[in-house]
Amino acid sequence: MRIAGAVTDSLDIARLANVPAVAVVNAAPARGRLAAETAAALANLGLDAVAPPLGQRAAFVHALTAGQGVVEYAPRGKAAGEVLALLDRLLGHPAVRAMAKDDAGRSA
Repeated sequence: MRIAGAVTDSLDIARLANVPAVAVVNAAPARGRLAAETAAALANLGLDAVAPPLGQRAAFVHALTAGQGVVEYAPRGKAAGEVLALLDRLLGHPAVRAMAKDDAGRSA
């Protein structure tokens, strides 16, 4: 799988800034291997694709047009569940925790 230049450019910027980076696979089809193939291609670049991927769900579009986040729009829906699960994983991810720790040290 070929990764878009924007991803490699963003990764280069993060490395130059000496900050950790993670990726989120977004708009992943419900069927097939595209999300797994994308995560593997990102891993080949040294970038962790934090699971779960966000699915290609109509609720994201409906929430956007309503001016809401998907958790507000359909709090019990699958899209909201994916976002909340992703948030939980991100908050526990070592790269995100390192950024938060670094930010706390700067504000002290």
